[in-house]
Parts: sequence; structure tokens; C-alpha cells
Amino acid sequence: MLFIVFLPACYPTYAPPARMTHYGAPGKMSADQVELSAVISRTMESTGGEADGAIALRDDLQLEGGAFHIPDRLTMGFVGLRYAPLNVHQRVGHLKPTLDLESGWGVGRGGQRCYPEQEVCDDVDWKRRAAAGTYLGWGMGFNAAWFDLFFRTRWQMTLADNVPLTHWLTAVLGVQFTLWGHLKLYFIGGAVCYDNAEDYAASFLGEAGVSVVINTRDN
Repeated sequence: MLFIVFLPACYPTYAPPARMTHYGAPGKMSADQVELSAVISRTMESTGGEADGAIALRDDLQLEGGAFHIPDRLTMGFVGLRYAPLNVHQRVGHLKPTLDLESGWGVGRGGQRCYPEQEVCDDVDWKRRAAAGTYLGWGMGFNAAWFDLFFRTRWQMTLADNVPLTHWLTAVLGVQFTLWGHLKLYFIGGAVCYDNAEDYAASFLGEAGVSVVINTRDN
């Protein structure tokens, strides 16, 4: 099970992010590989979860998709592409630089519209509030055998019924460990914030993820 805790605010107004959690270190996969992932993430107050899958179309390009759910808050699904241009280069010495660029779209239900002055929120249930958005991000780092150190940032723009356009920004620093060549564990910490015409909130962010990379073709 995957978990995330939402930003603290008494009467928050936000459209949900198109993609909730992060990916781990750049440069994970090569052509003809498939990856299945689960993530646990925490900020402060709400809990939920996400599961992802990816398929490598080439050594430097993969297609991704997944879904996350926060009880009584939101359910969103996403699809996107990840381009890792340094995957095709050979290692020089003990360290290899890593880099990727990501982009995608998300749709689902969720978000909230509140009026702090009246200390009330509207009566639209989250299940009846359609939401959609897009995201752009990048990551960079270094790989040394079974260890990765990396940084990620992501910007998102989302809409939901009766909610102003909401911008999300995250910035995280992480480490990743590769075990037995195909099992990958990552841990990150950083910050997340959202902003719209009526509300702003920011919080610390922590995540832990696990993924399994599967070869679909015999070498």
C-alpha cells in the first residue's frame, strides 16, 4: 500500500496534482524492459497511495502510467513519457552522470474549494469534482555501480470543477540502491507547494519507493 499526506491548511482550495509521487533515479531502464513500482510518500495530514508501471520503448525513452488514491480526497490516473539522453552513453571511470526529462497528463476526480472568511467549503463531493492537468519535470544525478544520488524538480498545472487554476512545484533530493540487478529502492526528501488565485500552501515531502525491472526479451 502507498501513502501520502497532504499539505496543512484549515480551509484549503486546490486542484489535485496530475502526478503525485516521484520516480527515483534517472536512467533506470533499457530497451525491452518493463518496470513495476510502488511508492510511499508523506507530507503532513492526508494519506493515500500510488502504483506505477513503465515500458522502455528505446534505451533512452519510456512510456509510463499509473494511478493514485487518497481516501475522501482524490483519485487520479496519469500517462507520460520519460526521456533519458545519457542512457546511450557508456560509463567513464567509476561515476556516470544521469539525466532525464518527463512530461505527462493526468485526469480523475478530487480537489477542494473553500472560503476561509466564512470558514466553510462548498458542498461538491470530491467524487463529483472532475480534475485534469499536466506536468513537466527533470532529474539529474550520478550513478556508481549499485548506488545513485539524484535531484528532481517538477512543475504541474491542474484544474478542477469550481476550483481556480492551481500550480504545483516540488523539489527533492534522493538516493537509490540497486539490488540483484533488478530491484531498486529509493528514498527522497524535499519540499512541495501549491499556489492559485485563492490559496497557497507549502510543506516538507518525504518518499520511499520500490521497483522491479523485468527483461521482456532473452539476451
